[in-house]
Amino acid sequence: MLKQKHFTDCKKMLEKLEKSPYTTFINDFGIYSIVLVIQFKTKSIDIASEFIQSLASYEGIKIHKPDYLTMLKTFNNQKKFELDFDDALMLSCMQELDIKKIVTLDKHFRKIPEIEVLAPREALKLLK
Repeated sequence: MLKQKHFTDCKKMLEKLEKSPYTTFINDFGIYSIVLVIQFKTKSIDIASEFIQSLASYEGIKIHKPDYLTMLKTFNNQKKFELDFDDALMLSCMQELDIKKIVTLDKHFRKIPEIEVLAPREALKLLK
């Protein structure tokens, strides 16, 4: 849709997750961030709305809503790993759910020893 640098790998990853036996998680803040990027780049509320509607078809994607304590833990992760709030929130959600791998292009996660970081292309190889 937005044709960014890693568009093809990310699209393939989403296609795999649409009818996937695997369960993946994203936090609600991540969804809101995607909506903001879509609206900023396309200037279209309708395209952002279509994105939200499409999420229902992805059996392999679950949206996690962090609770108050997880959000408070986020500030500790921000300080400990020198992360932005959104990255620290993702880490806190992963810790809450006992998730050890993340598929991302964000290099900030590479400095967290407890997390294995996979680019979409690497994750695709594991899903074959």
